Amino acid sequence: MSFMKFINLLIVCLLFSEIDVQAQKHPAHFSDNFIDSIHPWAIVDSSYGSTYILDGEYYIAANGELGTYSVIPGVTLKKNSNFKLSFTAHWRSGVENYNYGICWGKDFKSHSSRFLASNIGWLDIWTGENKQMRPIPSSFCPFLNNNEENHFKIEYQNKKAKLFVNDHLVYDGKLTTSAGRIYFIIYNRQTVSFDNIDLEYEQ
Repeated sequence: MSFMKFINLLIVCLLFSEIDVQAQKHPAHFSDNFIDSIHPWAIVDSSYGSTYILDGEYYIAANGELGTYSVIPGVTLKKNSNFKLSFTAHWRSGVENYNYGICWGKDFKSHSSRFLASNIGWLDIWTGENKQMRPIPSSFCPFLNNNEENHFKIEYQNKKAKLFVNDHLVYDGKLTTSAGRIYFIIYNRQTVSFDNIDLEYEQ
């Protein structure tokens, strides 16, 4: 093979390699407003709690102190992969001073990043290394609307996250996590409904 043919072959291989990388990073899209939902959400009624769709919202109700959770169906995140997620949550009843919200990673316990709120106005933000981070301006969030619907947004890119509550920035910093699922989670005996889920993520 001549030197020029070798160079041309190398260029072609590099081009295809770049195309393959771009294809792998092409974002997938998931959305649901629970009106004629086509996604296989868990519908459960057990001793731990229940999940059900009612009036265009997805309800999670916990029966015990351990709480319960539900995953976004069909979605798995790669380790530290970039994604954007927004959703609304409405606290309905139960224990007000315990958390509800979203987590993503290996499981819904210590190996996940967590973005949590409570109906008395507190925020909790945790990394995948089980380290608690300080929200902006403080753990008490003046932007949360108790007993009403709240809008949450996550913009995760290059191991850093921007977290928003009702369009107010409440965290901007490092937030590494493991690969895994995305969980809606509630703690203790409370009922919370979720809606207007919109997700872009790298497959």
